[in-house]
Amino acid sequence: MKYTTIRIEGPILSADILDTLEQGESGGQSPKDFGLDSRAKVKDEIVRAWADARDLWQVFRRRMERVKEGETGASETRRFFMIPFLGLLGFDAEAGPRMSPHALVQEYLNLTEHLYALVTNGLQLRLLRGTSRLVRLSFVEFDLERMFDEDQYADFAVLYRLLHVSRMPARRDAASECIIERYHQDALEAGSRIRDGLSDAVRRSIITLADGFLANPRNDALRAALAGGELTAERLYHRLLQLIYRFLFLMVMEERGLIFIPGTPREKRDIYARYYGMDRLRALSEKPFLHDARYDDLWRGLARTFALFEEGGKGEPLGIRPLAGELFHYRSLGALTESALDNATLLACVRDLNVFVSRTTGQTTRVNYGSLSVEEFGSVYEGMLDYHAVVIRAAGKTRFELVSGKERKTTGSYYTPPELVAELIKSALEPVVKERMAEASARAGAHGMRGEMPPSPPSPLSRGERGSEYGLAEQAILSIKVCDPACGSGHFLLAAARYLARELAVLRAGGDEPSPEELRRAQREVIGRCIYGVDKNPLAVELCKVALWMEGHEPGKPLSFLDHRVKCGDSLVGVMDIGAIANTGIPDNAFKPVTGDDRELARELKKRNRAHAYEGQANLFGAAPVDTASLAKEAAAIAAMGDDSVESVKAKAARYSKLHSAEGLYSREFTLCSLWTAAFFIPMTQENKRNRLLVTSDEFFRYLQGEELPK
Repeated sequence: MKYTTIRIEGPILSADILDTLEQGESGGQSPKDFGLDSRAKVKDEIVRAWADARDLWQVFRRRMERVKEGETGASETRRFFMIPFLGLLGFDAEAGPRMSPHALVQEYLNLTEHLYALVTNGLQLRLLRGTSRLVRLSFVEFDLERMFDEDQYADFAVLYRLLHVSRMPARRDAASECIIERYHQDALEAGSRIRDGLSDAVRRSIITLADGFLANPRNDALRAALAGGELTAERLYHRLLQLIYRFLFLMVMEERGLIFIPGTPREKRDIYARYYGMDRLRALSEKPFLHDARYDDLWRGLARTFALFEEGGKGEPLGIRPLAGELFHYRSLGALTESALDNATLLACVRDLNVFVSRTTGQTTRVNYGSLSVEEFGSVYEGMLDYHAVVIRAAGKTRFELVSGKERKTTGSYYTPPELVAELIKSALEPVVKERMAEASARAGAHGMRGEMPPSPPSPLSRGERGSEYGLAEQAILSIKVCDPACGSGHFLLAAARYLARELAVLRAGGDEPSPEELRRAQREVIGRCIYGVDKNPLAVELCKVALWMEGHEPGKPLSFLDHRVKCGDSLVGVMDIGAIANTGIPDNAFKPVTGDDRELARELKKRNRAHAYEGQANLFGAAPVDTASLAKEAAAIAAMGDDSVESVKAKAARYSKLHSAEGLYSREFTLCSLWTAAFFIPMTQENKRNRLLVTSDEFFRYLQGEELPK
């Protein structure tokens, strides 16, 4: 965003509106709308207000120089700057109570019929809006100190056009009709249109990329891998989605300013933006004359961009730390990494992700990924549910298609609407948080601390300065485990992580409104300690991880290890008590025939199973016991490992991989559960009998005693 003193957090407004405001092109920008004479010019009023505001700022700075050491200067700030400054915007700031901190004002808006409010500390001015839905931190902030110290007139003009009193509700019951609410609704509608079009854009981009890779004369190895079966159509589809996820991740991080750690020199940021950034490709994609299929330099350049975030420190000269993990691992794109792609194909793909064209008006809107909520990427998941990949070979050419099928029904995949997510948080998670905090307060009292948890200390404290009661409260929040057994793209998990992180960040900020940086830090910690998800659809699992990475990313830190937290599996089918099945074996009803089964064979298997089903107790004397305690201990040790560096993430991944290897603790118990579960699903046919796939209790108990299963 070009306005250096303005920051938008959350869905309160879109950044595009700021450009139209600067040009005076948005609705409500006529002299009459500001309460001016029809012959007056709004620009002239802004210039006069700017001159007066600069004078106020200079007076304020001189007054602050006189403030004695140890005093806050709050009275001087209010009297000499904020009240007269708000007066320039038409507000009667003398009327009404003194402004409360951000959190109190937000809560006030949420609980009353008032819709908008301004909150300030004298150096920053924030616009807040009431909301009944659970959303991430949401405001528009103007950095007044930087605005006036750096003479940012253009930013002030936007402030004036957006925050003038004429924009605000004239009455409580007229809030929905005010100009600023129209801007907010326009932003929501634009976001909704973009969200609805995003899944189509991803689908088109995947097909465009696939055909571009497959048609390139230099990609013989890729075509041969498909023809020979080493690479399936579904695997290629997953690789292409991984590439799209990289695009989306980088576009979000770039627009949110999260590529670099704070303090990175401007020159390094500029080099990245000019030669490496996705924003550069987005700009090029908007110029049709550059869509030239004769060259492939942009794809080769993009490979160098990806390398900045891989292990090995290639991004260090620019101040970019490795993201590592599976998303930016060198091998995560498979054969695509070494394949060629022409400029026309790549730019067509980027353009599909970069702009949205309205089906009704034909108007083109550039997607603002910085203000797009991470949940909106759930539309990608929803839009891809009905498709599966096929590769078609005809007339000497290889073509990729996404064909509509029954994936949604067979995987039980459905999108969770935001309203239901908000209700789940309110009814399921909020009571647990209150209960845990009450328990922490009781423990604090039992240990001679305060009898009840105080609302906040007088000011933000470091961990070392906080009393033990605050440590107990933090532990209470971080001890909560949230599991969504059908997580999809992570809609509920994101909301849960955001809710818990906010509780944690507010606690650590001493009750003050935490900064976005403090919230991100808390979100990363909550995601790494409290969040679990399972889904049957592997595409959903991957997108859920990407969404959690986006939400919890801190500049300078790698992507968290999430393989042990978000897993692909079926939550409705499987073993509930492994100790019980080790004693009783496979139940007889596993061999009840269904359509397609050989009924005579089913009777034979059931008879054989019944003869051995209760030999478990005797057989267990010669078998190693099922060791879930050791599994739990090792899983807890892995969860406790840090992941703030590439090395720690790799160590965590290696230990997790060892646990799940053939020699690991997990392997034997997993095989036992798989044998038991498979008995209910493997078709009872003569072919499966010949292939030794139909397991009954006798074989189950032999494996429990240490015998190897037949290959």
